[in-house]
Amino acid sequence: MLAALLLAACGGKSQSQGDDGNEAGSVSRGGTASSGGATNRGGAGGSGGVPAQCDGFPNESGPTIEVRFTNGTARPLYLGALTPGCGRGSTFSVRDSSGMTLEGPQFCSSSCQDIARGPAISCPPMGCAVSSVVTLLPGESTGQEWHGVYMKDELLPAACTQSREATTCSRVAAIEAGTFTFTASAATDIDCSPFGDGACTACMADPNGGCTTFGAVASGRSIPAVVSVELEPSLGVDPRDPVPAVGLVFQE
Repeated sequence: MLAALLLAACGGKSQSQGDDGNEAGSVSRGGTASSGGATNRGGAGGSGGVPAQCDGFPNESGPTIEVRFTNGTARPLYLGALTPGCGRGSTFSVRDSSGMTLEGPQFCSSSCQDIARGPAISCPPMGCAVSSVVTLLPGESTGQEWHGVYMKDELLPAACTQSREATTCSRVAAIEAGTFTFTASAATDIDCSPFGDGACTACMADPNGGCTTFGAVASGRSIPAVVSVELEPSLGVDPRDPVPAVGLVFQE
């Protein structure tokens, strides 16, 4: 049964958020890291012969923040991708005070730090779970983590690349203190036809709330939820601290 819920090859790239590599419903402490590993903010650069000017592009770790989605309507709502693919996809997006959407690191992508330390990451094809949808009954909630990082464009000096040519790359940067706007969408229906005969499998209870249907996509009318919050980058970094939460409530 589990084998039937795998796609043959997804190019090695997760469709989890923009957010940071975590699927909806997954709430577990820990910092985000790209394939090259994350350093603490302002950390020292590389070693082993990496030129000193290449040390200014380290991957950073941001705050761990739980994003909670609550169904405030009188109908079931569905969280998931609208088209077939790998996993559930990102459930929410984040904009900073300038209105820029903060794109998170993708699975198996090369950051400036990776390029400075060696050749770009090459990702082989791999299996991935098919699309899934979380069902929230009226009053139910579920959670997803955001790690407070985004991809920031940088110009990597020629001395830091194997080709010895300056190149544009993306650094995993931690957020600064400020106002951030979280936006999410829930759907009014579920479509189980993409990977079978249209009959939905049993909705499996999720420990974070709601239940999950595999081999399905969200469909129907979209119901948005938006909230703006003030965030400090120190929140959630220390594992001894409680995980700060951002609440999004879907209402008609």
